[in-house]
Amino acid sequence: MRFRGLSLLILAIALLFGLPSAVVYYTDWLWFGEVGYQSVFLRTLNAQSAVFGATFGLVFVFLYLNLRIARRTPGRPHVVLGTGPDGRPISLEGRRLAGLALWVSLGLATILAWSAADHWLMWLSFFNAAPFGDKDPLFGRDIAFYVFRLPVWQAVRQQALLSVFLALVGCGLYYVLSGSFIIESRPGTGFWPKVRLVPSARRHLALLAALIFGLMAWGSWLDLPQTMLTQAGVIFGASYADVHARIPFIWITLVVLALGAGLAIVYGFGRRVWPLAAAVALYAVVSLAGGV
Repeated sequence: MRFRGLSLLILAIALLFGLPSAVVYYTDWLWFGEVGYQSVFLRTLNAQSAVFGATFGLVFVFLYLNLRIARRTPGRPHVVLGTGPDGRPISLEGRRLAGLALWVSLGLATILAWSAADHWLMWLSFFNAAPFGDKDPLFGRDIAFYVFRLPVWQAVRQQALLSVFLALVGCGLYYVLSGSFIIESRPGTGFWPKVRLVPSARRHLALLAALIFGLMAWGSWLDLPQTMLTQAGVIFGASYADVHARIPFIWITLVVLALGAGLAIVYGFGRRVWPLAAAVALYAVVSLAGGV
């Protein structure tokens, strides 16, 4: 009965999201057939399917592997979520909680892949890019980089950052519910709780945090050429303030984020929490300085 109910739920969700899209695709198929360009429509479908499949595969494998690693940590047979009105504990079996990894990974990967498939034209332009023959005066990159390459790198970085963040949250929840992540208050100090993690959980979460810092550093690197595409008043491109203030500050932010990735790794393979706290504090200082 449980399997039948889950199957009906999946079928209802598929119909809810798939049926409107199917109607749109069928309408487009009829229109392209009337004008004699069904081959163009098929190429569009092939590009969308390729982007969807590649994104789905990468995101699903990354999320599922990380959640599987997290759920292999020795945990409690029952996870107590709270107490009911009658005072009885509300618990969840550890096996049932571990079984959510597959369905959560499938659902999140489908959502991210569906979003990425909308940018199929950007990917076609990326793989069929041709140089313009002209370079920008500041970084020496061909104009084709800004038209065809930069949008794709920004989209990949955004999808990767979201995937890693979701993996960090999901693995953190697994570790908290399994008893591997315990926060205890220190006697006499209410602001600095004591955090205890089993070594495997600490290393895993630290590596994911380092990956987030690394992706944020990559985003700062992508912000450098983005200054060539900004507009300030009547000026389009990098202004005097961008060249002499914003770009040097972006480089400083990049270095701080790279340092934060290293400190997160140090925290994972050490026993002290100060490296990770120092990394977060450094980034917070840089962010506040950039907003002033």
